[in-house]
Amino acid sequence: MSEGVVAKETFTFQTELGLVRVPNIVFGCGNDVQGFKYDKANISGILGLDMGHDSLIMQLFNHIQCRFSHCLVYSKAEMTANSPLRFGEDAVLPRDGTFRQLGL
Repeated sequence: MSEGVVAKETFTFQTELGLVRVPNIVFGCGNDVQGFKYDKANISGILGLDMGHDSLIMQLFNHIQCRFSHCLVYSKAEMTANSPLRFGEDAVLPRDGTFRQLGL
């Protein structure tokens, strides 16, 4: 169970073609989470990438053609390591990288 706040805002994304603004994105912040298996100090947030109505992917569906990539870095990596999340045409996988494709 989680208690917190939910808001609707305009999100701005940096793309290779410039900034893209998407209005009316619903998101929230849980500040009283119970029954979650990870200690609060171990995570900084949760992002819904499934096909549920309120997931970020579905809210951006018309803008990203339901296409995204996320490069996860090793959890013990330096704090300066990037973990890029790319959408739509920006979701290009490097030829030399290892990746797993998930069916949605």
